[in-house]
Amino acid sequence: TRDHHGRVKVLLVMKDLNATAAATISVSVSGATGSRGTADAQAAAYVVRLVAPGASATSGITLAGQTFDGSTDGAPLGARQVEPLSANPDGVYTISMQPLSAAMLVVE
Repeated sequence: TRDHHGRVKVLLVMKDLNATAAATISVSVSGATGSRGTADAQAAAYVVRLVAPGASATSGITLAGQTFDGSTDGAPLGARQVEPLSANPDGVYTISMQPLSAAMLVVE
């Protein structure tokens, strides 16, 4: 999708319940723009991860490194963590995905 700020967001889900190893995903983002507003294969990008310890987990789940475990007011706990990412010269982003995880690639 493209949000109202012009950022492209791609959701990736590693949903294979039998997977025991990480998978490498390659994503080409056509029309991504850099901070100068021009097509740029090296556009600023980052990854936000959603990770669970198991398929039926009700705790230990993190989003961008934060958790709701132990939150008394509904606010996430911990420091927000996003991973900066660069495209290769062909404009392809490569992301490693652990089993039972999801990631959102955000391209500025």
